Amino acid sequence: MTVRRSVWVAQPLAIAALILYVLAVAALAPALQEVARAAPAMVGALLALAPALLWFVLFYVQDHREPEPLVYVLRVGAAGAVLAAGVAMPVMHRTSVSTVLATADPLAAVAVAVLLVGALQQFCLYLAVRYLVVDVPEFDEVADGFVYGTAAGLGLATALTLDVVARGGGLDPVPAALAAVVTALALAASGGVLGYWMGRAKLRGEPFAASTGFLLSAMLNGIVAYALREVSYAGLTHRPWTGLVVAAAVAGAVTVVLFRAVRAAGPEAVQGADVDAHPPEAGRAAPFVWMTVAVMVGAGWALAGAVEARTVLFADPQGPLRLRYPAAWFAVPGSPNLLEVQDPLSGAAFPAGLIVTREPRPPDRTLDQIVRDGVLARVERLAMYRVLRERPVRVAGQESVAVEYAFVADPHHAVVAAERVPVVVWGKEVVVPAGGVVYRIDLRAVVHQEDRARMLLTRVLRTAQF
Repeated sequence: MTVRRSVWVAQPLAIAALILYVLAVAALAPALQEVARAAPAMVGALLALAPALLWFVLFYVQDHREPEPLVYVLRVGAAGAVLAAGVAMPVMHRTSVSTVLATADPLAAVAVAVLLVGALQQFCLYLAVRYLVVDVPEFDEVADGFVYGTAAGLGLATALTLDVVARGGGLDPVPAALAAVVTALALAASGGVLGYWMGRAKLRGEPFAASTGFLLSAMLNGIVAYALREVSYAGLTHRPWTGLVVAAAVAGAVTVVLFRAVRAAGPEAVQGADVDAHPPEAGRAAPFVWMTVAVMVGAGWALAGAVEARTVLFADPQGPLRLRYPAAWFAVPGSPNLLEVQDPLSGAAFPAGLIVTREPRPPDRTLDQIVRDGVLARVERLAMYRVLRERPVRVAGQESVAVEYAFVADPHHAVVAAERVPVVVWGKEVVVPAGGVVYRIDLRAVVHQEDRARMLLTRVLRTAQF
């Protein structure tokens, strides 16, 4: 039995096709921007789906002699997307991984990337391959594992890209296509590694192949995620083309290494003469993989929380207020406010931000009247400003009032290159009288980041002292 070269030829062809696809999008950018302006959701979905569709078409054209059943490949890809939405993305959103990777020291950032991002994403791919296709009779070659792992990785990548497009607040076709392709290449590579080792577990009965593949692929996933973050940004300047080069190089290198490993292992590694003769090692490894994921994610979550909890002390030089805010947030240059900081990596067109102001307390105004004065002032400044909720609270023992509100913002100050689509912003201002002054502590974020913004404001207010 010879090595099934069509599988290994299709992969570099797909890598080349994805690069050409991005170049085509760049060439057609003016026309695509017009379409994106009229139908951003449709264009965003097509740009996110294109890498996976290109891979499927090229694979089946190249592997026409003995292709994997299309229903299995599509099933695994869809499972990767569903598991991403249901397992990986909720945890990563909760921990603000992008901020952690950008602000932690390199060793801690790599550890979080491997323990949290790598373990979660590869666990999703493991579940898709292990429980949907490992036991089917058509899974009779190690190369099949590579195919199914890659398909699961592409499904997960598609879901991640759709999430980014949905949360972006605007759509620029070229950055969106680059992000889709870079994510697809990276996760196809780590998925291929996992699938290869799961193929060895099934066909050769190797005791620790599935668990070894999970650990190696999680390490590859996390290290590549960190590397892509580092090479794609210079300060706050985005350099997505550099990320494309790195992702393509990683995917190509993984394909070459796995092809040589299959060829060097001999005929039994290519195709099992009697698959049933080997014990179901991929199944036996399941408990170990589950326990490993629990330990890795727990450790990664704890480390990410420790990094994110790092704060900077702010002290009003002319008043009693002391509070802490996230160390990763940057001061807004030239702001007239007492304090104004923003999260540079909130991942939205309108960055999350904290604003603190101080004003003399009018002796003839009650707290409710002071709150109402602030509401009327914002009605004049903010487009479509609406009060959502108003209630009394206590901050550091002080009687205060919290006002939740929403307004529509033009994010052109934050997003220079992207289409300037207005976004809905959620905010919460806490009005705190302290002696002869009144402080307004105000946190704003795009509406789909409301839950995280609430949590951040709660953390800030818990540190406040007067």
